[in-house]
Amino acid sequence: MSKEIRWPGDGWTSFTITLNSLGFGTSRQSTMVLNGTNRPRAKYQLRLQSGTAPTAGTIYELFLLRGDGTNRTDAAGGSDAAFTYHNAPLLGSLSNDNGAGNAFYQDEFDTAPFGLLGTEFGGAVRNSTNQNLNAASNTLKYNLHVGQIYP
Repeated sequence: MSKEIRWPGDGWTSFTITLNSLGFGTSRQSTMVLNGTNRPRAKYQLRLQSGTAPTAGTIYELFLLRGDGTNRTDAAGGSDAAFTYHNAPLLGSLSNDNGAGNAFYQDEFDTAPFGLLGTEFGGAVRNSTNQNLNAASNTLKYNLHVGQIYP
């Protein structure tokens, strides 16, 4: 008889990250989170509201940050701050499909393709549009997952 691996989550938790009014052409990193339960992977949920008139086809990007408490991806800090991207893995992007102002864009992204999550993790968002994000309603959340084998 075969067995099935399921990936139940611990529940959605918000990162500490200032995304409201994030300027175009800028990036912001979250406060790093300690993976005290040593979960191997996480799902990220990014929900952004565009500015008044973004150019259709421009994007928002989500990057995975990892660390060990001292050394971190792209020398990221430990707290919510401006961020300069160099080599962080791209988890995914959201596209402004029609240039509508104050539109919501949301999706989930899985860290599994990038290997084990590690002892500390976070995220960074880059606004590659021509408009600041809306002043409200922007969130980045995570849900830690652990594999369980079911008969």
